[in-house]
Amino acid sequence: MHNWIKNNQKKLLAVFGVLLMVVFILPTAPQMLQSYDTPVGMAGNQKVLRSEMAQAHMQWEFIATRIAPQAMYLFGGNELWPMVMFSAKTVSAINQDPALFLLMQHEARAMDIHVSPEEVDLYVGRLNTMLPPASSWDEAQARRQSIQSLLLVGQAFDRVSSVIKVSQPRVNQEVAEQSQSVQLKLIEFTASSFTADIPAPTDEEVQAQITKFGSVDPQQIDVQTNPFGLSYRLPDRVKLQYLVIPRTQFRQQAEKSQTEFDWRSQAYDWYERHPKQYETTEPATQESSFTDKADLTLGPTTAPTSQPAATTAHLRPFDEVYGQIKADLLKPLVDQRVRQVQDRVASLLQKGFEQYEAKKDGRTLSGSTGLSAEYSSYDYLLQVAQQIEREYDITLTVQEISNRWLSEGDLMGLAELGSAVVPGVNNSAPTPFANYVLSQAQAFQENPDKNSFDSLKIFQPSTALLSVGQDVIFFRLTDAQPAHAPETDEQRQEVAGAAARDLQNIAAYDKALEAAKAAYQAAQDGQSLTEVAQGRKIIETGPISRMYRSFGGGTLIQDYSVSAASREIFGDKAFGLLHDATAESRHPKTLIELPRDGKVDLAELDSINHLQSGDANELLIRSTNQARISDLISLAMDWFNPDSIRQRTQWKAL
Repeated sequence: MHNWIKNNQKKLLAVFGVLLMVVFILPTAPQMLQSYDTPVGMAGNQKVLRSEMAQAHMQWEFIATRIAPQAMYLFGGNELWPMVMFSAKTVSAINQDPALFLLMQHEARAMDIHVSPEEVDLYVGRLNTMLPPASSWDEAQARRQSIQSLLLVGQAFDRVSSVIKVSQPRVNQEVAEQSQSVQLKLIEFTASSFTADIPAPTDEEVQAQITKFGSVDPQQIDVQTNPFGLSYRLPDRVKLQYLVIPRTQFRQQAEKSQTEFDWRSQAYDWYERHPKQYETTEPATQESSFTDKADLTLGPTTAPTSQPAATTAHLRPFDEVYGQIKADLLKPLVDQRVRQVQDRVASLLQKGFEQYEAKKDGRTLSGSTGLSAEYSSYDYLLQVAQQIEREYDITLTVQEISNRWLSEGDLMGLAELGSAVVPGVNNSAPTPFANYVLSQAQAFQENPDKNSFDSLKIFQPSTALLSVGQDVIFFRLTDAQPAHAPETDEQRQEVAGAAARDLQNIAAYDKALEAAKAAYQAAQDGQSLTEVAQGRKIIETGPISRMYRSFGGGTLIQDYSVSAASREIFGDKAFGLLHDATAESRHPKTLIELPRDGKVDLAELDSINHLQSGDANELLIRSTNQARISDLISLAMDWFNPDSIRQRTQWKAL
């Protein structure tokens, strides 16, 4: 025994050392676990733990970035709740507060909702056909758990929505709207006709207007409190620099690598070895062309007949296809050269950025780009271009846009860069330049601590983009401002003109509304539409229909212009006249207020047309479904509303 201990002394000491480490670590492990599982809030009388919150956060990040874009295909478009849950408004709300996703799971479990493994398997299988394969077992499990949590939330909504019953009056209303169209006579009272009488607002009024509507999100307008759809919030916007690697110059270089005679010889050799690539079919009644010796093999053709003739393979003349063959021969040479320069530019930019970041953090990196300019200066890009010209005899285009902010529309309108795209990976669709900027810029992301591989910092070089002409483009942001209310005097001055015009338009609209109300009252007192028009034109609309509303088409208005934002308001009022019509009053009137369009319409029901002549039972079923869908949408919008979620679950953060 003594000899065995002596021979294995080193091994025993190692094992003993590990045991000591375990003994010292064990007392702290429960403390670490306890810290990780401390309560962060209460959902009713149930504690919500930090570990739960962290897991829900990770799951939602995967759902929002990987599942939401595929939701239509994953759920087949048959489920309503994913449409609402993955709306931009809801996704944005949960991104800002991932606790909402966890609270909905708590709520579902309290309702005794269970998701079967078979159902999870079904959706995991569908999702895996849309995404790259999971890189590990852990990632595969994370996908599965995220799907399970998502289905848990969805099934809770399905249970709640299953109790919706559509009343008979609602069905009758839908039947009327599905089976009939209406035509109106209108008198327009436009704000523009009163603008000349409106004085310019004072500076104080303009500044008050900017303060009131400066933080309004233009994508989430509340028409009740903001009927004119006003917003002076400055959008996400950037300033940038970019350089372009021109593909045409590489082609010119490649062409000069051989004489034209050599290119023709090489092309003809290819032409003779691959004749089927250049065959075409022609009717046998046509005569052959003898412009090239290759055509002689076909011989003369038969004379035309009155019957359709059979077709025969015909080798296109070499001169006709030479340009195509030469381009095909040049392409791999050009691609290789472009890739070399692209990699060299990417290296100079990335190395410079890494040194720039290290310097900011007080670190020093080994190696050098060989360029003297400060990385964050425009001169650095100019020196990159000069270095590439020395090495490859290629002239790059370098541009800077620093004198103005660029919003989404501005980015899309930039020459060459605006139409560029980030090529897709694994058959995915390419990403337009503007989308790439606004989704990847770190300044616009919910989590500002994202790593550089999925976010774009200031001065960080972009991935390579391709222009329409296949030029390679790199850009870097020099500044970025997330959407915000105007704060400085300069920013408030940017929107002051729009605010002043809006104030005048609102005052003019009030005048139009006042005139329309007076005309409506006169009509109610017995005057005809012609009498109350007082010289204004009486407009006759075409049929106004809602028969396609259940298919997402909305109200169809013919022969009258109404903006998309006002279409359903107009439709509601028009079909309200349909329900107001009686045997004693066949032509009821109403006022249709359209502040977004800057007009008020005095409308009179002119005629009712029947659209449906088919099966009445089918119409009844479709109308019932339409009413139910309408109620479901209303319920879903409330169910996934952040404030409703917190209220239902009695959430209180600790």
